[in-house]
Amino acid sequence: MYVRFIHLIFLAFAITAKAAPDAPQTLCKIIEPDATDGVSVAPSSHKVLFENADIRVLDVTVSAHTREPWHTHARPAVMYIMTVSSAKYMTPKDPNPEPSVPSARFKPVVAHLDQAEALHAVENVGDSTFHAIRVEFKHPRCSLLPSQPVIVPGSSDALLAASDYHTLLFENSDVRVLDVHLPPHTREPMHTHPWPGVLYILQGVPTRYYTPAVSDPPVQNPPPTSLQVIAVPAEGPHALENTGDISAHAIRFELKHATPVLP
Repeated sequence: MYVRFIHLIFLAFAITAKAAPDAPQTLCKIIEPDATDGVSVAPSSHKVLFENADIRVLDVTVSAHTREPWHTHARPAVMYIMTVSSAKYMTPKDPNPEPSVPSARFKPVVAHLDQAEALHAVENVGDSTFHAIRVEFKHPRCSLLPSQPVIVPGSSDALLAASDYHTLLFENSDVRVLDVHLPPHTREPMHTHPWPGVLYILQGVPTRYYTPAVSDPPVQNPPPTSLQVIAVPAEGPHALENTGDISAHAIRFELKHATPVLP
């Protein structure tokens, strides 16, 4: 489920994101889960929020004083971990490990799960809920279409042109994870996003979406609270204005090997 808990909670803070070389296209293949997949055998703690040809996004929740069934995860992934608890990460070889003790100073963090997880179960022995968003890569390190070009962000990229409102949380050859935050009644500078992906919305607000061709856009209401994950395309020059009275907050997972959406 959510990593070798005690290791990743602390090691995730030390992650230095470096893009690995892309795998040759001839090695590209789809990774399929089997009957022991977490969504199938541990549905109470694994809810599918979004799925397409490239990724599956899971809401992972383990309530206090509960234990998951034994399960696996076949795909590499990244996890945006929002809340933690004291927990046991159990395997068949170690069915009763010592529980982890998360830091009192814990803050939300991205953990990189670079390989499949064999049979395991998590028992939350603490008094708080573990909650994370897991983005699984169906064809890691390669694109389904060999013709998809390698993209290098330019000077208009969000991290350069609108750095006050975009914080890099993690990056590798599959994904770039950004914390997107915009105070009330604030407008970003014009910027771009070179890759498509998904937004996990932590706090939706009414917005206006400016482009070079649209100087007076209408106000757009936030999506329903039940819709926390939305697909987003690669975006040319644009600027978002928060017209609401509270800060906007979202996590953007940009997919470097996403299948292009054809017209």
